[in-house]
Amino acid sequence: MTPTHKKLELLIPHYKELPSEMEPMLRSLELQRGIDFNDFGVIIVFDGEESNPLPEQAWKDYYPFDIEFIHMPHKGLCAARNKAFDCSTADWVMFCDADDMFCSTMAIYIIMAEMEKGFDVLIDCFLEELKRAGTGNMIYIPHERDFTFVHGKVYKRQHLLDKKVRFDERLTLCEDSNFNLIATNYTQNVGYCPTPYYLWCWRDGSTTRNDIGYYINAYPQFMDANTYTIERFLADGNPALAHFHVCAMIVDLYFLMNGGHWLEPQYAESRMKVGVRFKEYLKNFKDIWTTLDDDDIAKLSTDKRYKTLKEEPNARQIILTWCKNILDGTWAYVI
Repeated sequence: MTPTHKKLELLIPHYKELPSEMEPMLRSLELQRGIDFNDFGVIIVFDGEESNPLPEQAWKDYYPFDIEFIHMPHKGLCAARNKAFDCSTADWVMFCDADDMFCSTMAIYIIMAEMEKGFDVLIDCFLEELKRAGTGNMIYIPHERDFTFVHGKVYKRQHLLDKKVRFDERLTLCEDSNFNLIATNYTQNVGYCPTPYYLWCWRDGSTTRNDIGYYINAYPQFMDANTYTIERFLADGNPALAHFHVCAMIVDLYFLMNGGHWLEPQYAESRMKVGVRFKEYLKNFKDIWTTLDDDDIAKLSTDKRYKTLKEEPNARQIILTWCKNILDGTWAYVI
């Protein structure tokens, strides 16, 4: 197949996934309808020579779209995604996980039709595949207007270049939200597609979706990601963005650390570690979060996770007092 300029390139990092685990993605692309296969391509980046081998030539010969394979030293997911982006030349790019797939045979058609409207970022209502506890049956959860994950999102390549949006290679978790918050806050041209076309597939070996304890233990890294995002906003002269996202972080932790699984005895040590890191976060951004106001509360209460903020007339003061108690040591990390 003669390489041609692509409208869209799908950028896929590869590490330990077996060929059989990656083939659903490629097969779902093979089934696409209503498009010219010359209009899109796939770039697969081997994150280190210890990555599992793939049938490179066989896949190139078989599939009706271009596939480019790139090998690099092992540097992690963020570096592999950045490498794929640096090698891309298409108008639009999409970061895909190697073990996911497209759940619609119209996916590429939809993406191209939407991006032709001039969006810098397109957000899809992607589906998350989960296993129902106790039965093992699969369920599919729609993620509407999600800004956390890169799943289902398409980016104008020139927008990312112009705004210097890259994956922060200091991060091993929450790199998606750091990337998306910069990409979407630095443009007014964000589109939304309510038709699901991307499937975040379930893996039995996935620690992040199987163990709430892993999530709690990892939360200090989430605060690192938020910190890097805030620092970028401040460095670029965007204090209003920094203010809002610091306030969003403290509201998020208020709800997490004071309810649900976080209060279970087996997570007491993890909760203490999160609290220690949060105290450091509060010190670093004290000039910002202490200015939390009623407008911030009103905006944050539109998130369904924080809807009770609307029902508590003293929500702002309760959260501010909680933060101040953490700083002066009168709030216990472990209950």
